[in-house]
Amino acid sequence: AINSTLKEKNEKLISIIGGYHASAMSDVARHFDLVVIGEGEKTFEELLQCFENNCVRTKDLKKVKGIAFIENNELTITPRRERINDLDKFPFPYRTEKVFSQPSNYLAYPPVSKRRTAFIEYSRGCPFNCSFCASPQVLGRKIVYKSPSKIIDELKQLKEKFGINYVFFTDLNMTVNSKKVEALCEALINADLRVYWNLMSGFAGMTKDLIEKMAKAKCVKITWGIENVYEPEWIKKETNKLPSIETMKQILDFAAKKGIMNEGSIMIGWPYETKQDIEKVIELLPEFNLHIIRPSIYTPLPGTLDYEIMKDKIEKNWDKFDTNHLVFKHEHFSDREIRKMQKEILKAFYSSPIYEQRISKFVEEHPKYKTCFDEFLELISKTILYP
Repeated sequence: AINSTLKEKNEKLISIIGGYHASAMSDVARHFDLVVIGEGEKTFEELLQCFENNCVRTKDLKKVKGIAFIENNELTITPRRERINDLDKFPFPYRTEKVFSQPSNYLAYPPVSKRRTAFIEYSRGCPFNCSFCASPQVLGRKIVYKSPSKIIDELKQLKEKFGINYVFFTDLNMTVNSKKVEALCEALINADLRVYWNLMSGFAGMTKDLIEKMAKAKCVKITWGIENVYEPEWIKKETNKLPSIETMKQILDFAAKKGIMNEGSIMIGWPYETKQDIEKVIELLPEFNLHIIRPSIYTPLPGTLDYEIMKDKIEKNWDKFDTNHLVFKHEHFSDREIRKMQKEILKAFYSSPIYEQRISKFVEEHPKYKTCFDEFLELISKTILYP
C-alpha cells in the first residue's frame, strides 16, 4: 500500500524491497520494481551503479546477482549472490538524531529517562536449522562475525555523536561461538565505554564463565530463546538444540545472580499444541527465573520450512503476520482463543507471588535496577494487570 501511494505521487520512483521474507517470496516483484535476495550491501551498490549509469535495461539487470524482477509479465531471478565473509569492510550504518529521539519504555538499564538506545550487529547468520526461522533459507547456516575492534569503534561513534549508553545486539545467536563473545567482552572491558547492552541468545555454548564475563562487560539483559517450558515429544523435533528444562533453569538462575536481567521468548500455538498444553505453560512459566516474558504466537513465516509444509493451511492476510495472531487453521483453537490465552499467560506470570518475590530479591541484590523495575511494573500494571 505504501509503495502504491508513493508511485502515485512519483511514477518515476524505483521501488526496491529486501529482507528475509521478501527474499523467500521473490514474486513480490509483481508489486515492486526489484527484489534484493539475501544480503543486500553488494547487490544494492551494484543496482545504484546501474541507476547512476542509466543501465536499467533487462540485460543489465540480469548481470546483477541476487535480484528478482518482472520481465514480460514473467518472474526473472538472477543467480544467488555468495555470502559476505568480511563484514568489517562496510561503513557504519547511516544514523540521525531523529532515530534516537524516539522514546522507549521496555525493561532495560539505564532507566527510561536516562536511556539512549541504538541497534548494532556483531554477527550475521545462525548454524541451526529451526523450522520456524527464515534465516537458514536466506543466509544458509554459516555465521560470520565482525572484529571486536570494529564494534568498539562503532560504539565510540554512537556514544560521542549521539550520547548512546545502551545497545541491543540484533544477532540471531552470536553466543553459539563462545570464543567470539569472550573476545568482544574483553574488548568492551578494556575500552570501558560505559555502554550497557542486551543480546538474544540460545542456551547452546552458554557457560557460567561466559555469563560472568558478559556481566563484567556490562551486559544487563539476555533475551533467551526458551520457546517452550515443558517437554512433550512433539516439541523436541522443533527445538532439539535446547538443553533440558533443568539446565535452562540453572543458567537463568546464574545470570540473575550476576546481575543480568532475563527475558524469556516463548511460543504458543504450535501445530500440535492443545489447550491443556498451554495451561501447563501458564502453570510452569513463573518457576523460571525470568524478569520479562514475550509469549509470541507460532507463525509460519515466509522463508521458513514450516511455511512450505503448511502452505495450504495458511491464511494469506499479511497484516496478521506479527506473531500476535494465529495465521493458519489450527486443530485445537481459533485466533481469538489463542490471543486470549496469550493474555492469560502474561497476567498469570506478572501477578504471580513468585514473580513478586523474584523481583524484590533481584533489586535487593542489584539496587541499581530499582528505578528500571519501578517503571516497568507500573507499565505492566496499566497495560496487563489492570488495563
